[in-house]
Amino acid sequence: MLFISKHIIFLSFLILSTIFSSCLKSKKPGIPSEVLKILNNSGIHKPDLLKVILAFQEPEDSLKLKSAYFLIQNLEINYYIKTILHDSNEKDIVIDFNDFTDYVSIKKHIDSIESISGKLNYRVDSILLDINNVKSEFLIEHINICKPIA
Repeated sequence: MLFISKHIIFLSFLILSTIFSSCLKSKKPGIPSEVLKILNNSGIHKPDLLKVILAFQEPEDSLKLKSAYFLIQNLEINYYIKTILHDSNEKDIVIDFNDFTDYVSIKKHIDSIESISGKLNYRVDSILLDINNVKSEFLIEHINICKPIA
């Protein structure tokens, strides 16, 4: 009798552990390896990037999580070039592009400056890698406002 009950307990344990482990497995568990590579290369910015991933952990956020993974995965290859506009006398022209609502209004403003100061040129001030400069708040905000394409 003791022999049978040990077998039943063992078989029950085996069946339950198999069911339990199969419930925990998914086809792609955890953070994708390409994203982990970027996170590991992001240095002191890693906690900030992890905030983006953690912001979209609910099941209804699966598309947003995929978007976060895509954006993080591409941070290393994207950058922002800061330029300085200057006139023909090398005098810097400061334009706050946030003051404009669209490209047309920016173009009109630049055209009006050029009519007074001559053709404007630009020079590169700095190159900023996205991986070192994009903030979690920026990514989260923009992922949240995007609408899926139907």
